[in-house]
Amino acid sequence: MTTSPSKIVAADDSGSASVRRWLARLAPLFAFVVFSIACWMLHKDLKAYSLSEIRTALDATPWWRVVAAGSLVVLNYSILVVYDLLAMKAADCHLPLRRVAFASFLGYTSSFNFGTVLGGTSIRYRLYSGWGLGAADILKIMSMLLLTFWFGILSVAAATFILLSPQSEASSLHGIPLRVVGYILAVVVGGYLLLNAVQRLPIRLGPFRFKLPGFQIAIGQIIIASLDISVAASVLWVLLPGELGVAYPALLAGYVLAIIATVFSQVPGGLGVFELVVLSYAIPNKSPAAIGAVLLYRVIYYLLPLLVAMTMYIGYEWQAQGHRLRGLRSEMGRWVSPVIPYLFALIAFASGVMLLLSNAIPELPRELKALESVLPLSLIETGHLLGSFVGTLLLVLSHGLARRFDSAWVVTTVLVALGAVASLLRGFDWQEAIWLGLVLALLIPARGCFYRHGSLLHMRLSLQWWSAVLIAVTAAFWLGMFAHKHVEYSNDLWWQFALQSDAPRFLRASFVSVVTLLALAVVFLLRGSRKPDALPTEAELDGVAKIVAAQSGTEAHLALMGDKSLLWNDDRTAFVMYSVRGRTWVALGDPVGPQSHRAELAWRFHERVDEFGGSTVFYHIQANSLPIYLQIGLTPVKLGDTARISLAEFSFEGPKYKHLRQASNRFEREGYAFEVISREEVPTIVGRLREVSDQWLAEKNTSEKRFSLGYFDEEYMLRFSQAIVKKDGEILAFANLLETDTKQELSIDLMRHVTEIPNGIMDYLFGQLMLWGSLQEYQFFSLGVAPLSGLYDHPLAPIWNRVGNALFSHGEHFYNFEGLRHYKNKFHPAWEPVYLLYPGGMSLPRILLDLAALNSGSVKSIVGK
Repeated sequence: MTTSPSKIVAADDSGSASVRRWLARLAPLFAFVVFSIACWMLHKDLKAYSLSEIRTALDATPWWRVVAAGSLVVLNYSILVVYDLLAMKAADCHLPLRRVAFASFLGYTSSFNFGTVLGGTSIRYRLYSGWGLGAADILKIMSMLLLTFWFGILSVAAATFILLSPQSEASSLHGIPLRVVGYILAVVVGGYLLLNAVQRLPIRLGPFRFKLPGFQIAIGQIIIASLDISVAASVLWVLLPGELGVAYPALLAGYVLAIIATVFSQVPGGLGVFELVVLSYAIPNKSPAAIGAVLLYRVIYYLLPLLVAMTMYIGYEWQAQGHRLRGLRSEMGRWVSPVIPYLFALIAFASGVMLLLSNAIPELPRELKALESVLPLSLIETGHLLGSFVGTLLLVLSHGLARRFDSAWVVTTVLVALGAVASLLRGFDWQEAIWLGLVLALLIPARGCFYRHGSLLHMRLSLQWWSAVLIAVTAAFWLGMFAHKHVEYSNDLWWQFALQSDAPRFLRASFVSVVTLLALAVVFLLRGSRKPDALPTEAELDGVAKIVAAQSGTEAHLALMGDKSLLWNDDRTAFVMYSVRGRTWVALGDPVGPQSHRAELAWRFHERVDEFGGSTVFYHIQANSLPIYLQIGLTPVKLGDTARISLAEFSFEGPKYKHLRQASNRFEREGYAFEVISREEVPTIVGRLREVSDQWLAEKNTSEKRFSLGYFDEEYMLRFSQAIVKKDGEILAFANLLETDTKQELSIDLMRHVTEIPNGIMDYLFGQLMLWGSLQEYQFFSLGVAPLSGLYDHPLAPIWNRVGNALFSHGEHFYNFEGLRHYKNKFHPAWEPVYLLYPGGMSLPRILLDLAALNSGSVKSIVGK
């Protein structure tokens, strides 16, 4: 008898959680809208300048300015290491300086280019967890880094806004004097310092506790963060030509505004948003030289450090896993395979962006002249259209590479080759063709890293990925519109085919890109769901019944419901029963079969889940089986305790089971009788059992549960003997018996009764059933799981234990957890822990929700009955 966790998850399904989920879903759309607005405003502000003027200004940048900017970038990233050192100290964690510096550099380059969640947070978690820090410590470090960043921004903003000259063009923001804003921010920063000076105990906000870093660390945070922002602004300042006359304080004020706008925009790297704000508020005297300096700043401060960080990370993985290279060559794939798909996804996405941007930029006259003598115009036009089509597809398919889909590898390989051809046809762009040829040369031998089966039509793109794709396509379109803004639009442009007609080619290529993207969006929207794994046939269930009968436990009988898929071993003597919801693959209990096959089958199930990019979950696992799943790398979470009663010396005699003796005597005096109906006789009573079950469901106002619970199905019920309670020959209650040939354990699954029946019928039924089991020489009787019981309530216990204890003590509205434990304690059982094994990290809430939906039949049923 098992218990559904559906009500557990329902407790967390509050209105605030729903709001947070909707905000998370809308964030990518918000980022795309902000980016589009920024592009429109940039186009409006820069309409007086041409792309060729900006190219000329970039070529004229003195080398010493580039060297000075690069040196300041090195200094700035060195200062950022102190962020992490302060956070480590505040969180009371200790790591060698070289590791802190490494994580800092990789974390900041990732977050600067891809955003905090997609970049900095994930890479830091990957590194810190690998170096032995727990999730709670990493969360503390992240929190301290966030505090340092924001109070550094606020401090610099307060100082620059207050000291900014009122005569400066950047002294107001849409009519609001920045000096007033500066005073407000200074009060906020002062309040933070004062709070750190006087508040010694952690601050409580509901169930959460926040420990402030302390006054000394807070001072250090503000000093270091202020220095960081000042140096970062200096990188841009030294790139600006002196004739622009931009004062450093004015630039710093505009730079701070740009950073704040970048963070709130949710656009990866603040692309477009940063440039717009800097050019609007920090460099009011716009010129091609100013625009070129801002573009050069993005390359030097964002892109070049990212390339260095990627190289360093590959080197780190090589060094960390280098000992495996001493073995067979095949071992190489085992350590590089986790890294390669993500690198190729990034490379494919970058290649798609490159192809789209190349289509947007007009060819130089000398290139066109050389092209005219070799290629006909039809091939040049084809090259532009093909490049746009390939570039757009690469943006989308990069997600499939990250998920390791074999079909994504095949299509991407073909597209990269076509992209190289398109680069040559479009204008003999040999640099681009060489890059794509190199990507192709790297892709082909990496075939083994993309092993997950599945159609691309069933690939589910996240909203964040769609947002990135839309931003890339929009950026290419904006660049093309900016480059060809001198061309007056007319409908005739679409039909102009000439060597010098760059603008018409750009329009047609953009149309191909948009149509391709819309077609993909429609296909993904209308795609059919992946066919569920085949459920077992009746013949297979007969084979399952023989294996189940040889087990020591009784939970394996749930495989006979036929509602779960089965993964067999090679000789079909053992299996895993499982169900899939979304990305969550849940195996119910240990692999069923001989003990010697369990570890092998657990690994095989884990490998199968990995092929489809899912999350491996084992549900209802006993403590003695944990080593198998720990070897796989799964994280245990205690679900509760199972109650087991020894039947070896079970008797109604004596005070221990006095309540059962009294219940038995009372019901027998009133004419009730207990009986076990053998499996062969069940067909004669199954109709009455259906009537009793329907009454019970109607009285409880509930629906049948699934997965970890049996439900009333006549084929299922016919496989078991039935324990019944009857009066005057009429069945009033029943429970199907879960028995095995080993006679180690006896249990029940469904236990149901009619509406009009005296209280205590459960005591009577359980007592008689345990007495019967004792006479049949069964060793134990299982009362099933008491959810959330037995969790440690300690300040240092994991957060799941604390949440579980709160639900156990105060969750009567959702489920009588404490009452259930108290009831089962009446039978004086031995309590044995039962666990959930999952991949770890932040996936537990999603997995619990999927589990609840599997047990309840749907998400909607979770909060219902």
